[in-house]
Amino acid sequence: MPETNQKHTETLKWNHLGSNIKKLLKKKHFLILAFAHGLPVAISAVYSVNSSFIFIDHFKFSPTSYAYIQLIPVMINLIGSIIYRHQVLNWGVSKSIKFGIYLCAAFLTLTILGVMLDVLQIPVSIVLIMCVLNLSLSTIIASTGTRAIEYAPKLKGLAVAFLGLLRNGVVAILVLVVGAFFNGTIIPVYIGMAILTSVLIFLLWPYSKEVPPLPEI
Repeated sequence: MPETNQKHTETLKWNHLGSNIKKLLKKKHFLILAFAHGLPVAISAVYSVNSSFIFIDHFKFSPTSYAYIQLIPVMINLIGSIIYRHQVLNWGVSKSIKFGIYLCAAFLTLTILGVMLDVLQIPVSIVLIMCVLNLSLSTIIASTGTRAIEYAPKLKGLAVAFLGLLRNGVVAILVLVVGAFFNGTIIPVYIGMAILTSVLIFLLWPYSKEVPPLPEI
């Protein structure tokens, strides 16, 4: 019937969308946390993209053995997710971020020592150091992503879309940049990951102390 089957005539208002994007880009805390949300994914991707060449071509592992090796950091990531899930309500955002930062700092320290002592030529060292980082990833990714969206309460739909776009863009660009320095060994990969981890710690450190209040809805 005409009165119950009317055509949907609403169209996308591009001017309104552009205005909302401008509002979103002016939200400093959203942008910082959105970028910090993408960085851990990029750091993990830098390792994943290059590790096959290192373990298979450089260390001469079989593809099957390499698959089992990759499973170890993934399982550690899962453990990190379980820890975050059980502790997030007790910790809150600040403590969750601080937990992730401390693990990132441990990864950074181990990477520097690994380069200085030349132990990154040992496959076990590579995997163990990566496990330390992976333990922190779930906490940081979840905390920053959720909190970033909360800083845009009236633009949550757009914020989610922008968060995904920025995350994928950061991953693609940083993997490309670090990959340009790849020489068949883990050293340039871990140096690149260490630099990105340092940036991540710098961005998140203020939020580990006192998270700025959310805007009123």
